[in-house]
Amino acid sequence: MKSFFRALLSVRFVALNAAMVLAALATGCSPYSTIANLGIKVVGDAVNDADVSQKSQQLVGQPVAAADAEFGPRIRTLEEVQTGRTLITYPVKGDLLKMYHWAVEARKDRIVALSKLQNDPDGGKDLAEKLVLKEIVIGKTPQQLQSHDFFKKLVLTLRDRSSGDTLRVYDTSLIPSFMGAKYCVLEFDGSSTCQSVNIVGVPASSPGSALGQ
Repeated sequence: MKSFFRALLSVRFVALNAAMVLAALATGCSPYSTIANLGIKVVGDAVNDADVSQKSQQLVGQPVAAADAEFGPRIRTLEEVQTGRTLITYPVKGDLLKMYHWAVEARKDRIVALSKLQNDPDGGKDLAEKLVLKEIVIGKTPQQLQSHDFFKKLVLTLRDRSSGDTLRVYDTSLIPSFMGAKYCVLEFDGSSTCQSVNIVGVPASSPGSALGQ
């Protein structure tokens, strides 16, 4: 069975490589650097999958206090506006560059799903994109942004329990079934004006996660 899954992954990886090479040639990019970057990402996502699998087996079904004990102090506690589901973020131990966070989802104080989040998953490309987006979104309301093509697919609306700020999460994934979900997250203050923009990837998540795809 393991050999079957390895073969299946190889087929999907080769097929995706071919598509990426064609795209790179069409845009004038080097296909060799494109494949190298993709290979690094696939290996990294395999590690993240293993981490999430281990932690979800340990924590799903447990009280939220179990996540506090496992991961330490919370970064933020958010509540999904539509469903009331709680989403809590934590730092990843040993992540000196602070690229990753744990995201724990809970209902009625029971953990239902777990994800690993990555800031700016495409590195410099995402950093450059954020600079452009800041010029568009900062100081604007959701209504002023809804006609923009980048903000057509709203998937989550979250409220920070501490500050009351609202986070609107837009899906920007290109190949979500293989490379993981990717989101643009806009944060709005009490007057509904945008204060920040972030690009967040979800390289791995457990079944039932609102963040995974």
